[in-house]
Amino acid sequence: MKAAGSKAKKSRQAAKLRVVLDTDVLLKALLQYSEEAQALRLTWQHGQARPLVCPASAQLLMAALAYPGFALSLTAQHELLADFLPYAEACKPRPAGPGPRVPRSQSLALILAEQGRADVLVSDAPSLHRLQARRAAAWPPRLRLLSLHEWLRECAGA
Repeated sequence: MKAAGSKAKKSRQAAKLRVVLDTDVLLKALLQYSEEAQALRLTWQHGQARPLVCPASAQLLMAALAYPGFALSLTAQHELLADFLPYAEACKPRPAGPGPRVPRSQSLALILAEQGRADVLVSDAPSLHRLQARRAAAWPPRLRLLSLHEWLRECAGA
């Protein structure tokens, strides 16, 4: 019986995790049908983590889903957004001054993670991982940067 109580406590702790998924990771979850994509969707659908979004990141996601190469109808785009946005917590980060030299979408994810007080930033972007390595002392102390594989491995162990 103690093990069940311990498992429930771990589940409640995991549910408190605030996470920022960079746009590329989020698109994988929404557009792919792989085991990895399914596992990622389940992290927010089952309450293991609370994804953070801001107006700019939501606009970036909508623009990405509207990309002609994906050939998604407007209805399909709305359905994909409905699979994510109801589970997300809206934040409104302050505009940042000159930031680190990373692509805009990754810079936005880092700003949202820092100002939204996220516990984890999930990104496979090499530029963010290099930035963290180069500026370890300046990296937000409570923010962990994990690759998608590291994040899923951690969630599976929760």
